[in-house]
Amino acid sequence: MSKSYQSIRLGGDDRNAESLGDFVAWLVANNLLDPALEQRAGSQLARVKMQDISGGAFLTTVLDGELKPEHLNSDGQNFCEHYLVSGDYDRDIDGFERNEENDWLRYDMVAPRISAAYRALNEPKISITSLIAKVIQFPRRK
Repeated sequence: MSKSYQSIRLGGDDRNAESLGDFVAWLVANNLLDPALEQRAGSQLARVKMQDISGGAFLTTVLDGELKPEHLNSDGQNFCEHYLVSGDYDRDIDGFERNEENDWLRYDMVAPRISAAYRALNEPKISITSLIAKVIQFPRRK
């Protein structure tokens, strides 16, 4: 039995159907799925990218309600472990209206936060010393 990053929960206070669906839609839109899964579920992936079906619908119908490491490529796995599993995603979206009737309007609010976290994880860290230019001194003429 393989581990699961997260499973869909449909009811109660710990409901995550919308938030996990938004996260899966972002993974699809950013090409972070495993190539074998992309090949198997090509038409459903295209429908998510065209916003014809929601990330939640893709999660329930294609991924059987669970987001697992084998669903993702190595970049997707790394990002999920650092952002989703750590709880940072839940903290970032805390306070967003989860009862939004339109999945794609809610996604449009959440996606920039996910993208910012992805960039923060994957962009090289720039230190101040790398930004300081070396001063070249030329000998003075006498």
